[in-house]
Amino acid sequence: VIGPLGIDRRAQGCLRHGDYTCDRLMDARQNGPTWTSLCHRDGVHTYCLASEGRRTQVVARRDRGALAALMKGCRYSSPGQFGQGTAAGNCGTLAPWDEIISCRGLFAKDSAMREDIAFSSDGATLRGWLYHPQTAEGPSPAIVMAHGFSATKEMFLDDFAAVFAAAGFAVLVYDHRNFGASSGEPRGEIDPIAQIRGYRDAITWLQERPGIDPDRIGVWGSSYSGGHVMVVGATDSRVKCVVAQVPALDAYRTFTQSGGDLLLAFRQQFNADRKARYRGEAPAMIPVVPDTAGGVGALATQESIDFFLTLGARAKNWQNSVTLRSIEYLTAYVPAFYIPRIAPTPFMMVVARNDSLIPAELALEAFATAGEPRKLLTLECGHFAPYTGDTFRTVSAAECAWFVEHLMA
Repeated sequence: VIGPLGIDRRAQGCLRHGDYTCDRLMDARQNGPTWTSLCHRDGVHTYCLASEGRRTQVVARRDRGALAALMKGCRYSSPGQFGQGTAAGNCGTLAPWDEIISCRGLFAKDSAMREDIAFSSDGATLRGWLYHPQTAEGPSPAIVMAHGFSATKEMFLDDFAAVFAAAGFAVLVYDHRNFGASSGEPRGEIDPIAQIRGYRDAITWLQERPGIDPDRIGVWGSSYSGGHVMVVGATDSRVKCVVAQVPALDAYRTFTQSGGDLLLAFRQQFNADRKARYRGEAPAMIPVVPDTAGGVGALATQESIDFFLTLGARAKNWQNSVTLRSIEYLTAYVPAFYIPRIAPTPFMMVVARNDSLIPAELALEAFATAGEPRKLLTLECGHFAPYTGDTFRTVSAAECAWFVEHLMA
């Protein structure tokens, strides 16, 4: 399983870090019937991963017994298959955490660990997935996730959820009302206040589930929903940890910094749309992204086009249209206002320095208003890079560690 990543694990014996013990660290082989395992310590916890076939488990625990329980049922090959003459206690070099979690795809494809779910929110039915942790001792901490502007859960949220679930979290991933598998009218309308209520209802639904610890729930959001989780984290005492990835902050400032002509043109369209709706006509629609950068669309940058029209193709139910009123709501939405109010709830923000939608200087200015405990992760990338590739591995590892630190301690 680990072999394709180039990790050479020919050590046998035991791996020790203080009070942690993970017995019989074995060579990770791509093929073969035996379980393989490796460990990594990030300074707070030891993460031990064991995998066989298409199933992967990760345990992150302070107590030695939990690690021993994980390894107890593993089958081992004869020592000769893993190299000769290894001294007891010499376990070689540890793999970086991002290499370990890159096995997430094995976990994500284990359908037994994910179930389709639905819950109610202000008259709409919000549909999504609930990921169950493979390793759980008593009620599990949980994370609520939803996507950004017009995006649906199939646009790489399953990868993030698999990483979090592999670390021991229950993870609820769902589509916002009016989008994807969820119900709601008019289709394509993005109301940030309604979407915030969706997060609150998701938390309530989770708290009523057996096997969930109602006092250890975190929220994760990206882009537009990154703004939502800052509002929820600041105003809902049930939230115990917040991760906002390249979050929306203040669209009015973003529009005006890039020139006021675009905002003025939109406002003229807003006025016409209000009159039409008042007369009972269908809402005006606008593309999420245009065919070419600078064209007519809510998100008219090249990286937006590349994401939605190329990478976003994995979401078969995504539609390239939103109501014009969604843009009106966007220009009046200022989630950055709530950042100083999140503390003392732990808050992590991810900032992309080459972001064409959320200016990095605006994000850094907003983060400076946050109280402790807080964490800032800055990346040399664009707005959509955190969803895929090496950037995904870096970001998801850091976010997972933040949730572990504050929801599993």
